[in-house]
Amino acid sequence: MRHQGKSNQEIADVIGVCKETVIDWVRIFETEGLNGICRLNYEGRRLLKIDPYIDKIKKDIKEEMISTLTELQDLLKRKYSIEIEQSWLSRCCKKNSVSLTKKRA
Repeated sequence: MRHQGKSNQEIADVIGVCKETVIDWVRIFETEGLNGICRLNYEGRRLLKIDPYIDKIKKDIKEEMISTLTELQDLLKRKYSIEIEQSWLSRCCKKNSVSLTKKRA
């Protein structure tokens, strides 16, 4: 699909994975060839530690007025003992429709 001019997002939409997964697969293919891709044993999206808590986290965000990823990171560490990098946390929020609250002026 890449050789046909499809974008990473278009490929991801067709296959049913996130764009970052396609980027990883392309990188592996370019460095290791087809054998590298065949060793992946892809069995679907892996669950993140945060996944079982998404509904609780959405409620926590509203109750505690969480408005930044740093505040959300602190909440996850304090309440759920989960440490997650901001880039992953940002992607996870987008994938799960998690919205931070807006600070009132």
